[in-house]
Amino acid sequence: PALFAHLLELPMGNWNPKAAAPRTKGKIEMIRAAKSELATWCEALYADPEGVLHSRMPGVEVMEADELLRLFDPDKRSRVTVPGMARALSAAGFKQCLKGEQARCGGKLRRLWAVGVERAKWQTAEKEELVAQYEKQAGERKF
Repeated sequence: PALFAHLLELPMGNWNPKAAAPRTKGKIEMIRAAKSELATWCEALYADPEGVLHSRMPGVEVMEADELLRLFDPDKRSRVTVPGMARALSAAGFKQCLKGEQARCGGKLRRLWAVGVERAKWQTAEKEELVAQYEKQAGERKF
């Protein structure tokens, strides 16, 4: 009874029970700890494409989700699938080129992702320019 009375007497000021919880250091750490390795990798790629991607493949700007999966998991030890990689890329903020439309590159239909430093340019590029860029980078994509 004394605790209940004490809690009723506490000044609440502008407290709003429907407001979002404050973004504290502890909350941020808890969110980070709960993320999957794939989500963390995709967020790192988004934040620093040169550090994650260009250290292994300098100049690569456009890739397929399966290529990114091979880069993330070269030994195929995880259970991540290509659709899972695509979902993680979207969640990290990446956008598919051509609004998800496929482009014929090297005789194969491909869904391309702009993942490099100039991703804003490639997200909105015309199909012919995008295909030319993807094919130009073919020799640089090494796994």
